[in-house]
Amino acid sequence: MGGSGTWALAAASAKRKSPKFAAIAPVCGWVDGGKRKLDEVAGAIKDERMGVWIWHAVNDETIPVEASDDMNRTLAEHAVQVKYSRLPHSAGSDPNWINFGMGGLHMEGHASWVDAYEKSGEELWKWFLGHKRSSNNA
Repeated sequence: MGGSGTWALAAASAKRKSPKFAAIAPVCGWVDGGKRKLDEVAGAIKDERMGVWIWHAVNDETIPVEASDDMNRTLAEHAVQVKYSRLPHSAGSDPNWINFGMGGLHMEGHASWVDAYEKSGEELWKWFLGHKRSSNNA
């Protein structure tokens, strides 16, 4: 699913008025469709009062960090509080990939999930557990 799927599912869930998420943590994501789509996603997240923690590495050569910068800026324009881990560097692969037959796959800077889920995992899960769906989305 990835970071882009996270944005899409959060917005789609809110639009259907059947939100499933109290908080989201998109990793290396982008929102396709220009400023209008960024505003649409940000508006849906604001309406449902979702917590947002963005993760992206500056050295990501697969999805440029500017994609997360744009979403972070758009969320700020919509008065959505965001936690943003804009990492100076991330790995190009996950050491666990070999277990899934993907040992040779390398995408410079695109393994920010290692930072999110492994290096900061406990902090991230505590952050998730600190969010409750609002009465808007109960």
